[in-house]
Amino acid sequence: MIPLVIEAYLKGDMTVLGSVMEDKAHGGAFASCREREVQGHYWDSRILNIDHLDFQNATYEAETPYITFSFVCQHVHCIKDKKGVIVEGHPGEVKSVFYIWKMRRDLENPDFDWKIVEMQCQRIFHLVG
Repeated sequence: MIPLVIEAYLKGDMTVLGSVMEDKAHGGAFASCREREVQGHYWDSRILNIDHLDFQNATYEAETPYITFSFVCQHVHCIKDKKGVIVEGHPGEVKSVFYIWKMRRDLENPDFDWKIVEMQCQRIFHLVG
């Protein structure tokens, strides 16, 4: 599920994101995708690696179980405009992004058994010495 969701997020595919996200996660993803759409920017969606998948915690809220986990995703950092001109990064630049997802079971969804209710992400900068 992680590669499918991250690729959809990078592409700005709200159809896919709408089927796997709700609440805060959907609102944040929609705002990010809408901002890119208004600017006419398109992100490269190539994922190179997903690593450091770690369970954070499990909670039970209002009779609903949730799990929270984190991971690091490396992908190409190249943003282009409508004409295909690079406005940020380049095709050889790799960035790592640290994600935290809070999820709940969704047994009614025919495509995914889980819904992302919260999604946080932060770029990781690498120091070169």
